[in-house]
Amino acid sequence: MFAAHASLIAEAYLAVCEHGPAAGIEVSGWWPDRQAWLTWRPTGGQDVTLSPDAIVTANLTTGETAGPAAAFVEIDLATMTQTRLRDKVRRYLAYAEDQVWAGRWPHCPPLLLLMTTEARAVTFLAAAAAELERHRRQQGAVFRYRGTGAARQDLSTSTRRTVASFQSLIRPR
Repeated sequence: MFAAHASLIAEAYLAVCEHGPAAGIEVSGWWPDRQAWLTWRPTGGQDVTLSPDAIVTANLTTGETAGPAAAFVEIDLATMTQTRLRDKVRRYLAYAEDQVWAGRWPHCPPLLLLMTTEARAVTFLAAAAAELERHRRQQGAVFRYRGTGAARQDLSTSTRRTVASFQSLIRPR
């Protein structure tokens, strides 16, 4: 399974390099597997490690978002339980909230999650939305001003886009 996963990480890189320029994405960096792992210590806490399958940096050349960009890449082969995926969501939320990205990336990198089926993707997005809501309730009103509304909207939009993407793969236009 490790070889299949490593192969897909390489394929994701090649796909972004090959197809990205047509969408205004020029890859400027790629850190696969352990090279992408990030460890930090929250104030008063224990070390937390974020372990994306890769980090991609790029220069966006079109639209309102032109400029440098970064994204975390996760490739799921349906071998992780939803519980493990939720744990990853918690670490990504902590990374964003602790602003570990500041000074390293031009923005908090979004998560590009590649999954095997529409149902698994939609289930993951629903779990991520629930985790975000649970986190918001724990943090209280202070968290509301740190982008929870935007994140909730992003998850809602992601669910619609995920379903649309899977449908276009199944029934090409």
